Amino acid sequence: MNSTKSRPYLLLIATFIWGFAFVAQSNASEYLHPFSLNGIRYFIGALSIIPVIIIFERGREYKQEVKKCTIKYGTITGVMLFLGSFFQQWGIMELTKTNNATKVGFITGLYTVLVPILGIFLGKKTRINVWIAAFMAATGLYLISIAGNSEIALGDIVSFGGTIFWSCHILCIDKFVGKVNPIRFSFVQFVTASVLSIISAFVLEGQYISDSIRLISNATFMEAWIPILYAGIMSSGVAFTLQVLGQQNLSPAKSAILLSTESLFSALGFALLHHEVLTVHGYIGCAVIFGGILVSQLNLKSKY
Repeated sequence: MNSTKSRPYLLLIATFIWGFAFVAQSNASEYLHPFSLNGIRYFIGALSIIPVIIIFERGREYKQEVKKCTIKYGTITGVMLFLGSFFQQWGIMELTKTNNATKVGFITGLYTVLVPILGIFLGKKTRINVWIAAFMAATGLYLISIAGNSEIALGDIVSFGGTIFWSCHILCIDKFVGKVNPIRFSFVQFVTASVLSIISAFVLEGQYISDSIRLISNATFMEAWIPILYAGIMSSGVAFTLQVLGQQNLSPAKSAILLSTESLFSALGFALLHHEVLTVHGYIGCAVIFGGILVSQLNLKSKY
């Protein structure tokens, strides 16, 4: 199922899309609570994959084992997607209230540290330069998110909770991608995340659903549905599928560091569209993260 070459550029395209998706999710949080938004976005994401399957998968036959693995592992990964998305969206909703939503992208990027640490328990060996790069990324994230602001808010805490599940999501894809059909795997994980989110929305957010419908009906298409559609089609359908394809033949630690560039694009998105400007610490942090990405691509032989 794997190609012989890694395609890290697909991860960078995905991170660009995700970076601006933080802005879309921040805007959408004014109309929908976390479970409701994620239920809709992943439902749209699943629908957007169907034409791709019809066009590019027509006439292809896969072994029964591949079909079973695609459903089984897509469901497991979808659970991680559901949990990571919920905590992330909750964090965005909380930090948007104080005009600090920029921080979510960088807190999420802490999976650069968690992925190689969790990978140890899965028998993954990580090159020394990747550890150095992960430390640089964590330092950059600290400079952007925490330095100069000693107060850690609820949004920071729940965003970090999401980071744990995003780390598990990256490791799941690394473990399963060679055993599945990548495009249908993406479809299954979207359906899983959507179903779990919709059930949770009706159980836990039922009292807010009518208010959300009223808010969306009174808003313009640009204000409400453009952010929701961007989160559904681009951030979900396109970017997560690119992640699955891009992680083929690439170590999870390197994938995490490349994926952390979403934090840079999120800062750019909030600066351009929400006029949230980073401090001097923040810009230094961006430079440190970028340096970490370059270091991660060095080919050093020592492993730990």
